[in-house]
Amino acid sequence: MAVKNYEGADIDVCKSCEGVWLDSGELEKIVNTKEEKFTVGQVKKAIESAVKEENSRHALMKDIKSFKRDINLDELDSDQILRIFKKRWGIDRKLNCPKCFQALQELNYAGADVILDKCPDKHGFWLDRQELGKVQIMMEYYNKTAVPDTEHKQSKPGWFDVVSHIVKKVIP
Repeated sequence: MAVKNYEGADIDVCKSCEGVWLDSGELEKIVNTKEEKFTVGQVKKAIESAVKEENSRHALMKDIKSFKRDINLDELDSDQILRIFKKRWGIDRKLNCPKCFQALQELNYAGADVILDKCPDKHGFWLDRQELGKVQIMMEYYNKTAVPDTEHKQSKPGWFDVVSHIVKKVIP
C-alpha cells in the first residue's frame, strides 16, 4: 500500500488493484471536501453505473425470489439476502480489516448505490478501484439536488428521484 494525500486525507492505495483503504473519518472528510473536480463525462459515467447497479440489484431480487420460492423476502435482512446471493452464484470474496482483521461487511454507502466494505468495529472502509471518485460524485450531486428541510415540509427526495433529476440534467 502506498500513502497518497487526497482531499486532505492520507489514504492507502493498493499498488496492484488500485483499491483504497480509508481509516475512520477519512471518507466523510473526502465527501465533504470539494477540491477534486469532476468532468461531465465522469459524472455521467458514475450516474450510469449507479443506475446499472440498481437495475442489477432489482434483477437479483427477482432471481432470488424465483430461486427461493419458499421464503418471504420481506422477512429477510440484507445480510441474509447477500448470503443467498453468494450461495446461488458461488461468489465468496473475503476481505479483512487491516486494523482488527475482522471480516469486512458490505454497505450501500449513504444510499448512493456504491457498495463499500466497512469494518464492523468502525476502523474504516475498503473501496474497490474507482469507487472513491464514484462515491464522491454521487454524494456531491445528491447534496446539490436535495431540497433542504427548511424549504419544504417533506424530507429529502428519495434516491430514485435524485438520480432521475441528475440524469435529466446531465445525460442528453
